Amino acid sequence: MNGGEIIMYRHMRPHCGNPAVQPIVCPPLCRFRDTFIEREVPHIQPLINVTRQHIVDVPKTYYREINETVVVPPNQIPGMPPYGYGRR
Repeated sequence: MNGGEIIMYRHMRPHCGNPAVQPIVCPPLCRFRDTFIEREVPHIQPLINVTRQHIVDVPKTYYREINETVVVPPNQIPGMPPYGYGRR
């Protein structure tokens, strides 16, 4: 077939002395031409941002004050008068 026309070959023409023969029409053949079109497919990749806190031991000194009252007899302090400071 060519553009929908039936082509009769020379041996099929009635003027050749042969009786006209009906052409055999075969089922159509499919010819495929494959083309490809890109299509984006979203791929979601979660990202987890992790802040890591590392514990570092740093010495820090704290002072605890202890107040004591100690009674000292007057004759044990060298150079001091027995009854306190100053004149009498």
